[in-house]
Amino acid sequence: MSEKALHSRSFPVLYDDVDSLAFAKPVSLLHYLEEAAASHCEDSGWGVFRLLSEGHGWVLLRGGFEMRRYPAYRENVTVETWVSSSRRFCAEREYRVLSASSEVLGEARALWLFCDLGTRRPATIFPEILEAWAPNGKCAGSLALDEIDGPPADAAAPLDVVAPGGGFAVRAGDIDTNGHVNNAIYLSWALEALPREAREGMMLRKVRGQWKKEITFGLKVQPRAASEGDGRYRLGIYGAGPAGPAGAGGAGVAAAGAGDRAGAGRGPEREGAAVAAPWLAAAAESEWTPMPAAKR
Repeated sequence: MSEKALHSRSFPVLYDDVDSLAFAKPVSLLHYLEEAAASHCEDSGWGVFRLLSEGHGWVLLRGGFEMRRYPAYRENVTVETWVSSSRRFCAEREYRVLSASSEVLGEARALWLFCDLGTRRPATIFPEILEAWAPNGKCAGSLALDEIDGPPADAAAPLDVVAPGGGFAVRAGDIDTNGHVNNAIYLSWALEALPREAREGMMLRKVRGQWKKEITFGLKVQPRAASEGDGRYRLGIYGAGPAGPAGAGGAGVAAAGAGDRAGAGRGPEREGAAVAAPWLAAAAESEWTPMPAAKR
């Protein structure tokens, strides 16, 4: 692969990145992947802020990762990323996570949608971006990027104990430069819904997620989790409460899925319309295994 097509970024695992066992949290891993992708955009000449100045941006539709182990506090990790394929509106991005000794810690895949942020609709990817990235057809791992269903809206949600009414309001700090909740925040919310026995001494080995509707500031969200046995849990983030001016799903940055379908994923369209039932904003399948021993 050419230097432009294969991009690498290294990250030290900081104290703020780790869990109670001093290993990187799954959400921290998502931040590393996202930063590596943003850095690759910068190398192509079309970084996040240049795209914003042109009224465009990338939105994550689907993605997932599979980890052999998570890096520990103060360990250095390298994320390699490249683009394997593209369609008119979408690009499939691949990731490989390596230790300082080049041990493969895990792989990840993601389907990104290119958007006009003014209209909140899919846009044709600029040819010069694809020319710089040179999609090569090589996938990282075997994770599928197909549709994912969420758990039932009434599935178990331990957060109900501390958040009467079944959810909490989106905070200003959850919003990214695209004007909606960042994809890593969805995962952090979803993991809060897991029962204690699913998390203590366990490692999130594999997760596949789909972001179905964008969530914007001030909306109320409800994380849900449903056990499917053998360490597998289906996760979901549901929106609740009255719809804002652009609908319950925010402005509807097409969680359209297949790439050429646009405008899907909107909530009720009337300003102030009541939401009769929670609406699914994101869904994920997760698999958990006992935490492996690792040298810190």
